[in-house]
Amino acid sequence: MGQKFRNNFTTTLTATITTSSTSLSLTAAPSPAITLSESDDYFLLTIINTSGVKEVVKCVGISGLTVTIGTTLGTPSVAGRAQEGTSALAITHTDGHAIAMRATRGTLESILSAIDVLEAATAIASEVQAETGTDNTYPLSSLRGRQMMDGYAPVASEVQAETGENNTARMTPLRTAQANAAQTKLSNDSSPSLAGDLTQGEYITYLNSALSADGTASGKGFTGTVDSNSQGFGAPLFCAADGNYEACDADLEGSMPCRCLALETGTGEGKKLLLKGFIRNDAWSWTMGANIYVSTATGSLTQTLVDGTDDQAQVVGFAVTANSMYFNPNDVMVEII
Repeated sequence: MGQKFRNNFTTTLTATITTSSTSLSLTAAPSPAITLSESDDYFLLTIINTSGVKEVVKCVGISGLTVTIGTTLGTPSVAGRAQEGTSALAITHTDGHAIAMRATRGTLESILSAIDVLEAATAIASEVQAETGTDNTYPLSSLRGRQMMDGYAPVASEVQAETGENNTARMTPLRTAQANAAQTKLSNDSSPSLAGDLTQGEYITYLNSALSADGTASGKGFTGTVDSNSQGFGAPLFCAADGNYEACDADLEGSMPCRCLALETGTGEGKKLLLKGFIRNDAWSWTMGANIYVSTATGSLTQTLVDGTDDQAQVVGFAVTANSMYFNPNDVMVEII
């Protein structure tokens, strides 16, 4: 426990002491009574003679009105005399004097030292930690507390912290941590599903025409079963009688018109298909702004208008850059005769 204290305790001696005395006989005892039980328990008394000279003594025992002076609990020792740079006094108990429990320089310095040790061993929360509540073990300094408290009242509820529905409520570290925890529950859904009808109102859906990488697209798509596609990404496909998709060929009427472009290579179920939008394929080499048609080479596109007998001419879009196009197939075809 360490040093003990009592407010405003003052008394006198009932027996004379010399400079080597190790006990004091008092007129009155501290109230409430002081109990010294731990090995480091003690209290300090100040002895003042008729000239006002003071001596600080360390008391390591008390029984009734008798105080033991020393440095070890319960053991009398002259080493307990003349503490904190004072000198031992001889007091005749009948002369004017006083015995008092006072705050001493040593007491205050020991408190400051203990604070320094505590602060050195305990990290103070940073401003970010104070604002976010990221560490529950770090204490808040008065500065950190002010940074959080200034201008905010009352404390936000957990729901308010998670939803941010009240801009005037104060955020405590707990509320901030709860808000952060709620945010971590959110995840990026790359393929969200719409649960009901979407009313867009007077707004526009903007597609990305400046595609940054080969094999990317921005627009409307769907998934379907592809039965033939030897060309791969960007191949024009038609819808066959069985509802599956196959590669177009402009000189075969039965393989037209083009309905979509392949967004994946290979065949099978669940293949991604572009219905309308921008698409980039670095294998292309277009003249920008010119129309793009289905080619007579199976599964290919071209900017050369077909001219063979019975060829099917269908505009499916136009070139945006040398390697990208806007795909928007025209359902009207022209048969070359």
